[in-house]
Amino acid sequence: MRICFERGCFVVNIDFREKLFEYVKSSSINLTNEISDMYLNKKLYKYRSGNIRDVDALKNNKLWFGCADNQDDIYDTTFKTKEDWEKLYDAIVAKEPKFKQGKYKEAMYTDGRIFQKDAYLCCFGESTDNDDLWNKYANEYKGFCIEYDCSSLISKSLLPVPVHYGDNTISIYEFRDKRAAIIKICFTKQPQWDCQKEWRIMKWGKMLGINYGEKGILVDAPNPKKIILGKCISRDMKELLMNVAKTLSVDVEEKYV
Repeated sequence: MRICFERGCFVVNIDFREKLFEYVKSSSINLTNEISDMYLNKKLYKYRSGNIRDVDALKNNKLWFGCADNQDDIYDTTFKTKEDWEKLYDAIVAKEPKFKQGKYKEAMYTDGRIFQKDAYLCCFGESTDNDDLWNKYANEYKGFCIEYDCSSLISKSLLPVPVHYGDNTISIYEFRDKRAAIIKICFTKQPQWDCQKEWRIMKWGKMLGINYGEKGILVDAPNPKKIILGKCISRDMKELLMNVAKTLSVDVEEKYV
């Protein structure tokens, strides 16, 4: 399938997600012009349940980064290894001495959760018509969805990356390229989650100024492009969001009404 540009819109070819994932894994990201244009023009969607905290975050241009160990998938940011744990741990310590600390050693010798309490995630969908995301993260269509431009997120040092769905087994030798290994671990999910077509932004706790294992933090975000209302949204929530949209000068779409 080829990429087709028409009046600023584009059809994404089936390889785009995988190509971009591989580019980001690379220690020297060098996007082709074609991929770069698609990336910067891509729109992503944050599904929200519709509680008052969601509305306040939207109103104040904030995005929630939650600790990876609180995700729906208990295996998120974990991995399996082809080699035994002791060899793997020794190899990681040789590459990154901080992992000698007890908390990391304990995590390593459990089930590959070495990064889980240190990684903070903000997750998006790539369309507004994903039933699974509306049901799970937008309170069965009673919530709302927020549209962001990839380019505006990147301008805020928020780099969205498409999630790879597949085997999270990793070889000890892959840690020779630390960046590629970490990207593979933190951006790979089990195939059964493929229907979500997730993109995510990841930050380490120290980058966010929070302590290891904290629940999460609100982070400055760009102005959204649009608010999409769920088909079962209440009249009060709709009115509240219409007022927020007016304050932010963004459009509201009642696509599912």
